[in-house]
Amino acid sequence: MKQLAISLLLWICGLSASAQTVERLWPGDAPGAMGTTEQDIPTMRIDRPAPGKANGTALIVFPGGGYEILAYNPARQKLFDWFTDRGITVFWLRYRLKNPKGPKYFYPAPMQDAQRAIRWVRHHATRYGINSAKVGIIGSSAGGHLAAYTATRYDAGLATSPDSVERQPSRPDFSIIQYPVITFVDSAYAHRGSRVHLLGNQMKDSALTARLSAERFDTTAWAGRKPGLARPGPVFLVHGGQDTNVLPENSLLFYMALRRAKVPVELHTFETGKHGFTLAEETPLLSAWTTLAENWLRYWKFLE
Repeated sequence: MKQLAISLLLWICGLSASAQTVERLWPGDAPGAMGTTEQDIPTMRIDRPAPGKANGTALIVFPGGGYEILAYNPARQKLFDWFTDRGITVFWLRYRLKNPKGPKYFYPAPMQDAQRAIRWVRHHATRYGINSAKVGIIGSSAGGHLAAYTATRYDAGLATSPDSVERQPSRPDFSIIQYPVITFVDSAYAHRGSRVHLLGNQMKDSALTARLSAERFDTTAWAGRKPGLARPGPVFLVHGGQDTNVLPENSLLFYMALRRAKVPVELHTFETGKHGFTLAEETPLLSAWTTLAENWLRYWKFLE
């Protein structure tokens, strides 16, 4: 609980320091809401570039924290600032999860919030100066699992929905994924805490556990067989070789699955780098990842 309180306090401090905007994802209750506390209401904090710098690209942040807390600290804020300095509008998602002392949300709540966030940004693209074809996501650790899941499980929106946000597609145009939890089924590499906190008692359902293992996406859902569903956008993966919390093999498993599915993917694993790095400015070798990411974004024309 103490860790949760610290994370929330840092999030609030970051908000007050920079006067960012906070928006609710649903005007009323979110699907399956258990109450009306902060933990029941998924929101996004919006960090905008300086006037005249915005380039139309949006990046939705899925924080890590093992599906139990939302990890936020000044180092992560510096990473968000790195993106806004390059003209990208950052949307920091506060999704529902299993709180240590509070409402306990399991699957599918985090996935519902992640998909809703992408739809919401597209729906409000004009308001925030966003190109609706340049909506990306970034996730780390358990947030990396959420990003990997969202990057490969999406839909074209429901054209007949009375909710205009739900008519938007939930496919991200690109994904940046840091030291992600990927597998739920490979016992040698699975991160048990994330799996337990996401699934709860649903862990007894082995078929569901397998479906939520991020590398086991179903290509028939988007391989040209359903109208309006393009293939996944390009993916950038980065992992530190000294990570003992979430082993680098997780990134390798997702990389190989994407390669087999012919999804554009770039993977960088470093000899150094423990779990949870951000800009890694203190480690010259590892800090190169942001230059690699910037070059990758320029190649795909998300930075112009």
